[in-house]
Amino acid sequence: MTYLIIGLLTLVSCTEYDEIAMWNKNTDMGSRLAALEELCSQMNTNINSLQQIVEALQGNDYVTGVAPVVENGQTVGYTITFTKSGPVTIYHGSDGESGSTPLIGVKQDTDGLYYWTLDGEWLLNDRGEKVIAHGLEGKSAYELAVEKGYQGTLEEWLASLNGEDGGKGEAGDDGDNGKSAYELAVEKGYQGTLDEWLASLKGNTGTDGKSAYELAVENGYQGTLEEWLASLNGSTGADGKSAYELAVENGYQGTLDEWLASLKGNAGDKGDDGITPRLEIRADGYWYISYDEGLTWTQLGQATGDAGQNGDSMFSDIDVSNPDYLILTLAGSGEQIKLPYYRDKFDLLFVSGSDRLREMALYCGVGASAEVTYELTNPLNATIAVECISHSNYQVAVDKSASKITVTAPADPAAVGATVEVLVFASDDERTLMRKLVIKQVKYIPYTATEQLYITSADFPGDPYFWGKDCEFLTDLSTYDAATGEGRWAYVGTVTDVEPSAFNSEQAIRSIVLPEGITYIGHNAFNNSALESITLPESLVEIDQYAFSKCNLTEITLPANLETLGSSAFDYEGTSRVSPLTKVVFEGNKLETIQLNTFQYCKNLQEIVLPDGLKTIEYNAFERCSALTRIEIPNSVTAIGNSAFIYCTSLVEAIIGDGVTEIGKQAFGECTALKTVVIGRGIQSIGDMAFNTRSSRDQMGLVSVTILFDDIDSGTFPELASSSRGVFPKPGGWDPVSYKIYVPAGTGATYRANWSDYSSLIVEM
Repeated sequence: MTYLIIGLLTLVSCTEYDEIAMWNKNTDMGSRLAALEELCSQMNTNINSLQQIVEALQGNDYVTGVAPVVENGQTVGYTITFTKSGPVTIYHGSDGESGSTPLIGVKQDTDGLYYWTLDGEWLLNDRGEKVIAHGLEGKSAYELAVEKGYQGTLEEWLASLNGEDGGKGEAGDDGDNGKSAYELAVEKGYQGTLDEWLASLKGNTGTDGKSAYELAVENGYQGTLEEWLASLNGSTGADGKSAYELAVENGYQGTLDEWLASLKGNAGDKGDDGITPRLEIRADGYWYISYDEGLTWTQLGQATGDAGQNGDSMFSDIDVSNPDYLILTLAGSGEQIKLPYYRDKFDLLFVSGSDRLREMALYCGVGASAEVTYELTNPLNATIAVECISHSNYQVAVDKSASKITVTAPADPAAVGATVEVLVFASDDERTLMRKLVIKQVKYIPYTATEQLYITSADFPGDPYFWGKDCEFLTDLSTYDAATGEGRWAYVGTVTDVEPSAFNSEQAIRSIVLPEGITYIGHNAFNNSALESITLPESLVEIDQYAFSKCNLTEITLPANLETLGSSAFDYEGTSRVSPLTKVVFEGNKLETIQLNTFQYCKNLQEIVLPDGLKTIEYNAFERCSALTRIEIPNSVTAIGNSAFIYCTSLVEAIIGDGVTEIGKQAFGECTALKTVVIGRGIQSIGDMAFNTRSSRDQMGLVSVTILFDDIDSGTFPELASSSRGVFPKPGGWDPVSYKIYVPAGTGATYRANWSDYSSLIVEM
């Protein structure tokens, strides 16, 4: 890894709190500054986290545990623990823009060391030197003393650590003044409090740069930091014990050489041993950065202007599934930090066949349960506790005796998430492991058939019947009961399409319930199949051409969101079989066109109510629907195409709405049973033989034709196509005529003048 870059714009989103929303809602400058100060604190915390991770990487440290950080019931980050380094907390948040926030990062130079960057450029101190981002190997206390001007040998310096008679002395120096190390630090110019000075002794060190106190604890020291600090002060002259002897008395178990080595570090003086930049926002509304623990500050850009939204998280991905590494992916650059797991102790792995996994997918349907077996590797034979946390409505139970975890989904479908996570923790009191179960909601497509239907066709084993977003069908969870003929296909994700020709000519299928999420049924999807019943989802938008042509549906309900009904969608042309479709229901008004041949040859269709919102009925749309007795065209329709209802031989009544301006040629031709026709006010033209037969051998049974057009003063008048047969049966020809044409009161003369062929039939209402 040669380059790491983390923008503070990414750090803005490291919590679930929406600082940016707060800025937009609160115009009070004091509240805004308070929010910025909180943001600044969080960014400083995350800079420390990045520094510690770099140090762990450089120092060959190992991950011992990963635990979630939970706020308000949500996992907002993780705390990572190491064998040598302190714990590191990292956060994740939502995507967005960050506004004018300084861009802090780290980059590896040619010397192999990592240095801080600011807005992509090296961060330089007041001497023009790059600022190192991790600790170098700590120097011994003797080396530090020499750097400060000590001129004696190591032996002389060691002897000087013994306190002489008199008052309390500084660690390693004569106790003439009896002052504490803190007092001496103040005399040297330190301006912080005692607590701040004590905290500074811990340092933020790197590979070998832990404070002397931390190293003493690792070597067995059991006292507090304050007790250890006191032990460094020379005792009174009567005691005359060295700091090492006092450390032994307080529990230190190493040799003198080990203790001397433990004095390595950069307590209080970070210098070149890993400086951590610090940010703050001042009352003038600008960012300031310090490279020397706050002694001096440099002004950066403005901070209190209009803020942006939350940025990307510092880490775009935290992968705990790799058996050997915890993998952290940095947002923006995509660089990965691989931190090795500590292997010498126990582990928890999920069992999946012959595989052993740290992260595993589990499939669970609504109200159902799913089990997973786990294995514990426990070379030290320690007592290990296993617990689970679910941030959802799923219930989780652990059976430690059987090494099983059972997950149960809610019975309410609305409470079931498409994908949820269950965190599994194992702990031996020294170390805690976190593993993750990803629970995916299993959905089903029910069907009935005379035999089991597989999700791919036998003829095309690679082509699924369905297609969708992140959709995966689960063969192992799909079922079929031969006794009842009931089956179901199991899947996860979202099904959006029934593929073209999916069930074309499928003679085993009898019924199917399509799930919500499907928006499209492809052409020929159920063409020539034995399908008798189907439930369509509310999400359906388009039914393509021939989708249900020549199948055995008896009824169909078309959902409210349907916008497109393809040509010949229910066409049943043929002589060997007759369409059993008797009823069509439109639930919505988004469909604008009934395309050509859509219901052609549906000879048993008796009931259909066309939807409001329909605009066009195309050519042959209802040709030979010979069982249809009544049709009402809604006012929204403007055009009825040629032969739209031709040969509807049982049609008795046709009510045509006021919006229709054009009725095509033979639109209701050959409808010999038609007795009553009402044509609305908007009519402008009527095509040849629209309400007639092509031959006098077939007689129309008209009783009354009512024309509601009354806008005589508009300058236009409905035109009738002229031919020997006529729009309606003509009087005086071969056709017996006994019907009347009723027109609005006061318009009779105009109608007679324009429709002279029918003047003898026109009667004012």
